[in-house]
Amino acid sequence: MSAILEHVKSLVRIALYLLVAFMVVQLWHDPAGAARTVSDTVQGIGSFFASLIDRAVEFARSLTK
Repeated sequence: MSAILEHVKSLVRIALYLLVAFMVVQLWHDPAGAARTVSDTVQGIGSFFASLIDRAVEFARSLTK
């Protein structure tokens, strides 16, 4: 089992390195486009967590009724 876990960890590490390399290449070729992409991604993540918090609060309120 630990051998499989080590393989998974190494695959995740390789995928992370490839993602970082892709981001660096994209930034090098099109800085404005990369900035828009990062901005859109951060905005999407923020919207997701805002929605998640709103729904959790609404759920908690419905439990107290």
